[in-house]
Amino acid sequence: MDIIQFLKLIRKNLLILILAPVIMAGLVYYGTKDQVKTYESATTIYTGLSSGMALDAQANSRVDVSGAKMEFDNMLNLFKSRGTQQEVALSLFIQAMTLKTWDPQYISRQSFEEIHELVPQYVKNMIVLPDKANYSKYLFNAPLILNDTVGLKNKQIIKKNKTYKVKSNETLFTISSILGVSASDLMNKNSLTSTHLVEGTTLIYDQEKLIVFSNVKGKYDTIPLNIPDPSFYLTAEIDSISFAQTLKKFKAIYAKDDTNYLYGLLNYSHKYYSLKAVDELKTRRVQISDLLELKFQTTDPGICKQTLHFYIESFKNNYKKLKENQSDNVVAYFEERVAETSINLQAAENRLLKFNQDNNIINYYEQTSHISQYKQLLDSRYYEELMIFSAADSVLKNLDKQIAGQKGVAKLNNDILGYRNQISDITYKIAVNELNDSPDPKTIAAIERLKKEQIELRKKISENIEKVFGLQFSKSGVNSNEILTQWFNNLLLYEESKAKIAALEERRIEFQKTYEQFAPLGAKLSRIEREIHVYEQQYLSVLSSLNLAKLKQQSQELQSNIKIVDPPFFPLTPEASKRIIFIAAAGIIGLGLVLFIILLLEYLDNTLKTSARARKYISLELLSAFPLLSKKTKSIDFDFITNRLMEQAVQKIQSSIEIENKQQKKPFNILIFSTQTIDGKSLIQNELSSKLKEFGYKVLSANYTLPNYKPKFSFAYPKGDQPVYYDIQQENFSKSSIPEMLGINKDTSKYDFVLIEIPSITHYPYAPSLIREADLGIMVVRANRAWTNADKNSLKGIRKLMKFNPFLFLNGMQVESLEILLGELPRKRSIIRRFLKKLFKLQFFEQQSINK
Repeated sequence: MDIIQFLKLIRKNLLILILAPVIMAGLVYYGTKDQVKTYESATTIYTGLSSGMALDAQANSRVDVSGAKMEFDNMLNLFKSRGTQQEVALSLFIQAMTLKTWDPQYISRQSFEEIHELVPQYVKNMIVLPDKANYSKYLFNAPLILNDTVGLKNKQIIKKNKTYKVKSNETLFTISSILGVSASDLMNKNSLTSTHLVEGTTLIYDQEKLIVFSNVKGKYDTIPLNIPDPSFYLTAEIDSISFAQTLKKFKAIYAKDDTNYLYGLLNYSHKYYSLKAVDELKTRRVQISDLLELKFQTTDPGICKQTLHFYIESFKNNYKKLKENQSDNVVAYFEERVAETSINLQAAENRLLKFNQDNNIINYYEQTSHISQYKQLLDSRYYEELMIFSAADSVLKNLDKQIAGQKGVAKLNNDILGYRNQISDITYKIAVNELNDSPDPKTIAAIERLKKEQIELRKKISENIEKVFGLQFSKSGVNSNEILTQWFNNLLLYEESKAKIAALEERRIEFQKTYEQFAPLGAKLSRIEREIHVYEQQYLSVLSSLNLAKLKQQSQELQSNIKIVDPPFFPLTPEASKRIIFIAAAGIIGLGLVLFIILLLEYLDNTLKTSARARKYISLELLSAFPLLSKKTKSIDFDFITNRLMEQAVQKIQSSIEIENKQQKKPFNILIFSTQTIDGKSLIQNELSSKLKEFGYKVLSANYTLPNYKPKFSFAYPKGDQPVYYDIQQENFSKSSIPEMLGINKDTSKYDFVLIEIPSITHYPYAPSLIREADLGIMVVRANRAWTNADKNSLKGIRKLMKFNPFLFLNGMQVESLEILLGELPRKRSIIRRFLKKLFKLQFFEQQSINK
């Protein structure tokens, strides 16, 4: 489809293309004539997710972009969660029900009255209210302010008298003090002549101005023009404690079942308190910052502002709980692990304590070191004393041999034996006490006493020796005093060494037992200490993890502390109406929709319509076409078009005669047929017959008749041009000549052309011999119908009987489609139309005509 065809299609459907958008725009205009004005408020909050300071900022200084994006998505989804919306809707409803009076900052007067009229009393009774205060004392001290009358319809100011009914025992003066009006004014306003009043009398004491207006129900209502300023005696403040209690109570009622009033209020379509209404919140992240912007639109400016306020409060609480729940589980886990490892560590330490108590261990490693050192010292002293004892024993034996011949030796040995035992015993005690190395003063004093006794015994032994021995020299000539002195000294050394060796030997045995006792204790002690070390490392590791978890918890609590940068504001002016945009959009959509449907129908249209499509579907050569005549189109010269088209048909027939019938036999039989009954065969036959006669040919036109058939169209034939009618009879199918088959008694040889029309080949039978005798076939098809499989099968059957392929003749073509056959159609065109046609065809320099 080129641009000209598109424009012609538009022109053809111009009326519906104009009416459809106009109707849709009109419907939108009518539907939005009572459009309610909407107000929008906005707020900005600071999250501090990326740029905010946290306790663990040093450990996590790098900003995770994907993590921050995920966190912002969590926040935005939390705003849109059903739980948040439920809390916001309930909070708005509770606020409206707990207000002492309407306040534009919270709710408008109309909305306040509507919700209080809508809510049943039993629901109002469920609201927790604080203790009621007495505001009446402020009433007469409050200044008068102009009431809010914006938006009231059909308003008018009237005056109304304020009256007071006299009670028993009341006088003019008592009433004057009660009402705050002077007695003289009361007498003047009520035309009183006496101060005595009768009970039940109505007194006029003042006048007030009222506004009469029509409410939403179409009835008339009144409000005072001037009211006391509420800020002096009545405020719209909400008691936080009672509000929280009511919210908790209503949440439980809402979640109880789906039949209660609150569930229906939130889940139906209330314009302020339904989930659908509060879902109009728009949230977005401000570029790549830590700021979130919230916007909300509704028809009440106070509710618009309060909705954002409750959204922020609900979000802050839910987000904080979410963060706390994330870290609380981790902290609780590590606290449990710390308690468990602490118990294990204490149990291991208690086992070490009991082990030390049972084995008298103060410090195992110092004790074992001391025992080892002391054992080495004891062994060293033991071997030293053993060497001294051996030396003394050897020297003593040698001296015994030297003094063996001396007189008194036997007596000396007998006398010294007792002293030797005593000195050995004393030396043993001294050695034992010295080995104990006790810092006790008594022990030290005992050692000193024993040493003194030892010295005394030595003196006594020395005196006995001097008494017994009087000799000066021994047998060998050695001085006897020197020998006795050596013998005495070695004897004492022998006895002392012997006693010390005995003490040291006993001490070695004790130390060996102690050593054997301490040796296996080391392995047990190491195992206990290793177990303590493991539990200690576990405890420290879990304690460190607990500290990190608590640090993370505190950091998340800091991050969950949302800050309000721009608080919600009270919108003073409504949003600009988009009514004009909606109307224009409706018109554009209507135009586009109709245009789309037209193009879609044009694309899906499977009718023959044009000669190109006819050749595509039927595969026959086009003989000519006939236009669809219309009385509405007066600018087109239909006579010229039909005349020229029929001339083209005759010219093609003449060409076929020259090609197919060179002997020019007479007559030339032309068969006119169609696959359907109303394709216009008779019309085309009549037009073709007339045009052949204009060309000077003699033509016989034969039309069929059917029982009970009345043609829809009748033709005014010129005198002598009436066609020959024949009946369709099956017995004629066996005849050999065309006149016999047609049942006419005429000599057809004098005619140049015989035009024979047969009924629809799909619905009626035809004589095969008649088809074979035809020299040329013309199939007439309406251009405004589709070519079906039945048509294909019918044409296929008749083509097998024909000598040559028939021609195709399109009947009822649109005039615009005939340009392919005739070129530019002869019609009256304005200068603008000719210019536009050239413009769209890009034929700017084409001249209208040239000289011959």
